Amino acid sequence: MYRVTDAQAEKLVQYEAAIKHSGELISSLGEVVIVGVTGPSAIGTTSIIRESGLYKVPGFTTRPERHKNEAGIRFLPHTKAVVDECIAKAEAGELAQIKLSPEGHIYGSESDDYIIGQPNVVDMHAASILKLLTLPIKQLIPVYVVSPVLDWIERFERERGSFAENTERLWNDVESLRVTAETNDVDFIPLINHKDGISVAAMRLGLIARDGFENEGDSEEAELMRRDLLREMSLLTV
Repeated sequence: MYRVTDAQAEKLVQYEAAIKHSGELISSLGEVVIVGVTGPSAIGTTSIIRESGLYKVPGFTTRPERHKNEAGIRFLPHTKAVVDECIAKAEAGELAQIKLSPEGHIYGSESDDYIIGQPNVVDMHAASILKLLTLPIKQLIPVYVVSPVLDWIERFERERGSFAENTERLWNDVESLRVTAETNDVDFIPLINHKDGISVAAMRLGLIARDGFENEGDSEEAELMRRDLLREMSLLTV
């Protein structure tokens, strides 16, 4: 696999923090509403979004395709030429976002990835959702997903394998969960995913996205789950 150079990485990190968007892109995103969904690995965010029927922003990436249900995502070859082209587009303000992953792949989105008149859902770590605040959009609705610890453990081992082989992933999830509570920039809306309750969580996500619905009664329960998950994940990484 092509390895991003230090010079390329420096540019990518610079534009991940902030892109000076072109006038055309600012105009096209001015009425866009983004729903940013975050949650620990295997918590069910992908399934919830899929079942909700909401539009998920496709974007592009240079990572390999993982499975067949990633329809819409533009998979680009991970080459020096493609990396340089992405950087050039960011410099020209033609990209909405760009990011260099810890694995060395590029992720990003362009104005055509977003639709006016309906919620645009993205699935990413909490810190990345906060960076959406730099986009010239109409509204950002941040959501975090939690579930009972035992439900999460069962899904993680089934979908990701052993915890011993995923310590870095777990630490990243711990930091992301902390951001959902510690940031003063936005208030993340909690979404609980109970075992066998994907359809209920998906319905609630739709209500949050379309109507701004928030069930205040879930906040205390969700916060307890968030703390339990943080404690369990921290123990599993030791």
